[in-house]
Amino acid sequence: NYFVKPPTLGSNLMEEKNYVLLLANISLPPMTSPSVNILKTLFVTLTNKTAEFSTFFGGHWTEIGFQGCDPGTDLRSGGMLALLQLLYFVTTPNTFKLSQSVFKLSKDPVQNFPFSSAGINFTVLCLNFLHNERLNKLCISEKSVLTGMNKLYVAFFTRFHKIWHLQKKSVSDFGSVLNNLEKEAKSNISKFLKSSYHELKEFNGPK
Repeated sequence: NYFVKPPTLGSNLMEEKNYVLLLANISLPPMTSPSVNILKTLFVTLTNKTAEFSTFFGGHWTEIGFQGCDPGTDLRSGGMLALLQLLYFVTTPNTFKLSQSVFKLSKDPVQNFPFSSAGINFTVLCLNFLHNERLNKLCISEKSVLTGMNKLYVAFFTRFHKIWHLQKKSVSDFGSVLNNLEKEAKSNISKFLKSSYHELKEFNGPK
């Protein structure tokens, strides 16, 4: 796998790739922007609480796994792309059940971890794979760079959930789990995506 040159993206996919990279470099826009609506959607969907805050900045964001009072600080590493991928994971019907289970696990007294911060880390991993052209084959197959990115993103969350739950991991293990997921995906991305797909299908159960 390391010695085979990845397929080249066509002009349309290269244009989409540049747009995705642009999203990753956009800082969280001002409070009056649509980003606030996305953040509130995340908060309401995950916590089942209303999002009537007296002020935008505050400890309420730590409830959904941001590490401080301003989500924009955490999102510097993944920009708007990280926020959009979190929204995708939390609101897409096929991943909704999993996102709820991951969020519940993030609140466990022993196995807790910052949910949104984890998602941002997975976006950064996806960006690394995109930069290194490891996603080219998938993006060509899907005819979309963003779809390929989201498939890998969901795969990371799916594998993470299974490992974290079954192996009784805690927040001190997060770095090593992240590194192992990256190594597993790099060693054989097709196998990684396929196994995570079956794990997600098994988790969702019969339709």
